[in-house]
Amino acid sequence: LCPHPHDHRQDQLSALKTEFFAANGRLDKTLVLAREQVRAVGGHFIPFGMTMYNHKQSQRTELRASDVVVDGPVPAGLFSLAEIEKSH
Repeated sequence: LCPHPHDHRQDQLSALKTEFFAANGRLDKTLVLAREQVRAVGGHFIPFGMTMYNHKQSQRTELRASDVVVDGPVPAGLFSLAEIEKSH
């Protein structure tokens, strides 16, 4: 755990690496947050960049955000079955 880069209070901590293990104890995935990508938005610390490593499949997925709105309006139907099916 490391202090957030834009806040020097020691009570504001965030995990920069999280390891996920399979039931058999084998390391399955690792989520890594880039410290310099964690920014304060609306009083919350939000990671604007993260990488998930899948060790079993030797793959990685990167997520990069360019804009984040905290406590903004959520369009009606955003999480409806029709919207979810549209994305597949």
